[in-house]
Amino acid sequence: MTDSLRNGLIAEFLFQEGCRDTGSSGIYEGQIHGAVPTADRFGNPDSAYEFDGMDDYIVIQPAPKLNRDGFSLSVWARYGRDASFRGWNNAIVSQDGHHQRRVFQLSTQQDQVTWHRFFQSADVYIQEPVKPGHWEHYAIVFDGSMHKLYRNGILMSEKAGGFEPNVDEPLYIGRKATDEPHFFFRGAIDDIRIYDRPLTDEEIIALYTENGWGDAALAAAAQQAKTGSEQVEWKHKRSPNQKLWVENTNFAYSVFVNCRAEEVKFHEVSLPGLSMECVDLHRTRIHNANFSASIISDANLSDLEINGAQLGGAYIHNIGMPPQGHPAYVEGSRQRPLLFENCDLQESEIRDSNLSGLSIQRCNLQGMTIDGIPVEDLLAAYRRSQT
Repeated sequence: MTDSLRNGLIAEFLFQEGCRDTGSSGIYEGQIHGAVPTADRFGNPDSAYEFDGMDDYIVIQPAPKLNRDGFSLSVWARYGRDASFRGWNNAIVSQDGHHQRRVFQLSTQQDQVTWHRFFQSADVYIQEPVKPGHWEHYAIVFDGSMHKLYRNGILMSEKAGGFEPNVDEPLYIGRKATDEPHFFFRGAIDDIRIYDRPLTDEEIIALYTENGWGDAALAAAAQQAKTGSEQVEWKHKRSPNQKLWVENTNFAYSVFVNCRAEEVKFHEVSLPGLSMECVDLHRTRIHNANFSASIISDANLSDLEINGAQLGGAYIHNIGMPPQGHPAYVEGSRQRPLLFENCDLQESEIRDSNLSGLSIQRCNLQGMTIDGIPVEDLLAAYRRSQT
């Protein structure tokens, strides 16, 4: 961490040695209720805390004293893949005594991360839904008049408003003060930092890219595009065909709606955070691409070929023909067989899946189990029965 990021750091909980404060004063201590140590975003064991979404939390009392003239809050969070997103839910960090001493919630409204200030100012929220199973960095900056919410180094939303701290209200991690069950966080939380001053955009990016996570230059470019670009509108240009040549241009956060774009080519283009919905991508070719932390859902991937790809940590689920009730459901249809060839699947898991007719040939089965029974033992017993 740079020296500037130690300036004004009134509390810091990195969860590497329990819930000890490693900030400037070091006077705060978290009381852990049920949360258990887990791996952080880098895979380091026992360097974050996992919350079960039922009754786990951490409380810090007395809470760090927030500055009504300006402060910042930084936190990493990974929502569980089975987290529930209904109404208000999943409080990450809060000082909220409900009907009294209500200060703030960094929580979730439906599936949108929200900085909730009750009646003191309008909510500041991220329009894009959360990505369960993926670590995300969130930061709040209050400069005395504006509340700003950042995700992964980029300013996502801001609203004007005031701030009134309350030194008597505890700081909760993984819940709010009341026992409302939907506010208990399901997932992991790490690296909470609280400052008594507003951080700059550059400092927010430095926190996001700390220890080599993320790309500082890319985050800075996206930040500039988000906050400083002029807006150009081009509508209803259908005939004649509009052929565009775009080179060395920053068009981050652009929107394309109801457009034809056959045979479009992207070369040496940065597309993090790309969102595509209701698009026809048949015959698309993607080569030498980084798809880490991406999500593909409700998609037709028939005849898809993936070659030379690293899939470590991938989560593949609900694969098959559209179920009854889906707009694309066809009664009696069956999925064609899949082919896995020359793949490294060691220590992977297959659960709750239909494997009827599955064929496994010329594979290393060392350590593989079916319902807890070693496959090598099953094969040995079968061979003995045949002699």
